Amino acid sequence: MNYETIRKQYTISQKIPFNSQRKRMSCILSDPATLGKKTRLVTKGASEMVLEACSQYHTFQDEIINMTIDLKNKILEAIDHMASHALRTLILAYGNLDEFERSKIPI
Repeated sequence: MNYETIRKQYTISQKIPFNSQRKRMSCILSDPATLGKKTRLVTKGASEMVLEACSQYHTFQDEIINMTIDLKNKILEAIDHMASHALRTLILAYGNLDEFERSKIPI
């Protein structure tokens, strides 16, 4: 996945700022080539909070696999290991939205 290619493909149509309850911030991206019909929600934030909402995992080999309890626990162990060395972690997650889902997102 190439950041520059994706950045040029999408435009930011809505920003949902960080707040201390959600512990994350999000942007809704639109693909102008589809006249706004293809939208993607991109979120970054506190690892445990974002991970809880994930149902799939995007591998470094560009595969998307289902999130299992074992995989979630393995990720949480890595987060705990980094935290024990005074390192902060963030998770970046994304999902494609259909028109109904898009209409339910608060401004």
